[in-house]
Amino acid sequence: MINILRSLILGLVLIFILQGCATLPKEFREIPVKKDITLSLVLSSPEIYQNSQILWGGKIVSCLNKEELTLLEIVQLLW
Repeated sequence: MINILRSLILGLVLIFILQGCATLPKEFREIPVKKDITLSLVLSSPEIYQNSQILWGGKIVSCLNKEELTLLEIVQLLW
């Protein structure tokens, strides 16, 4: 009985922890974004996409800290 209770509590804790990592703040959910715009499209015609909200996914593969800025190298992941 104690093992079942421990498993149940552990499962509930994991659900709450994982849910917190997966949520998007409300101010970001309300911004209309374009998800089908790739980096190559923007690079080919950047003037078309100026002042647009675009959502890209990716994986950070390197991070370089400089005095005035931080450079991130990101591999684009398609949705």
